[in-house]
Amino acid sequence: MLFGTSRLYFDPFFSREQWRSAAQIIQSQQQEGDLILTYNQNAVIALNFYYSGGLPINYLTDDTQVPNPVDLSGAR
Repeated sequence: MLFGTSRLYFDPFFSREQWRSAAQIIQSQQQEGDLILTYNQNAVIALNFYYSGGLPINYLTDDTQVPNPVDLSGAR
């Protein structure tokens, strides 16, 4: 029993994701015109809880059309 539960505390596979730290990094480096894209709805829930900045938070679905970054920058 002791060996089985020790994996929960010491195996990186079972570690929690660091959403609080991620939200702090995003907030400290955000710029006007930025947005937050996540890979699933659970990430949106976690970021909505920890992130207090003003950037919109969206997630990608299988049918999401991601624009070319060059088109967004206005470069010609």
